[in-house]
Amino acid sequence: MYSQNIFDVPQPRRVLLLSYTILPQRLHAIQSLQLYWDLGRLDYMDTIEEWPPPSEYTWETTWEIIAAMKGLKQLKVVIEDRGGRHQEQLAKLLAHCGLSRV
Repeated sequence: MYSQNIFDVPQPRRVLLLSYTILPQRLHAIQSLQLYWDLGRLDYMDTIEEWPPPSEYTWETTWEIIAAMKGLKQLKVVIEDRGGRHQEQLAKLLAHCGLSRV
């Protein structure tokens, strides 16, 4: 079941929750993960507290979990900030990872 589906994760903290709620072998069986984080929509959702991530620890741990997923073959990451309200936080977090905006 886990290897045949695309897992769509709407917020960084949800990756942590996924890793806590399913068995490790099932987490490692996931082959396709899609992360679509629309920061502009957060103002209208109950997940506003999730951006920026509560701490750099949450951001780093999210990526450590993804990096450790043994069966992962496809990873698609889209981070949008259509409203432009979170540009400073996003730039800081990307720079912390050695990345820049594309």
